Amino acid sequence: MGSQSIQDHSIESAIKLYPNPVSHILHVETNNATPEIKIFSIQGVLLLQTKDNQIDLSSLANGIYFAEVDRVFRKVVKQ
Repeated sequence: MGSQSIQDHSIESAIKLYPNPVSHILHVETNNATPEIKIFSIQGVLLLQTKDNQIDLSSLANGIYFAEVDRVFRKVVKQ
C-alpha cells in the first residue's frame, strides 16, 4: 500500500496546469504523451473532455472548475 501512494504522488507532481488563473488557454504538461483531460463544473458536471494539451476555456464563465488529468484532480480558476 505504501508504494501505491508513492506512485500516486509522483503522477500528481508530474502534472502541471498553467496559467492558473486562466482567461483563455489552459496548458497541460504531464509525463503521459496523450493524457485524457476532463473539465468539470464545481457541481461535478462534465463540461469538456479532450486529449489536447491546450484547452480553450474562453467559452466558460468566470469561476472555479476542476480539471481531471490522468485521474488526478486540480482546481482551475477561470477569470
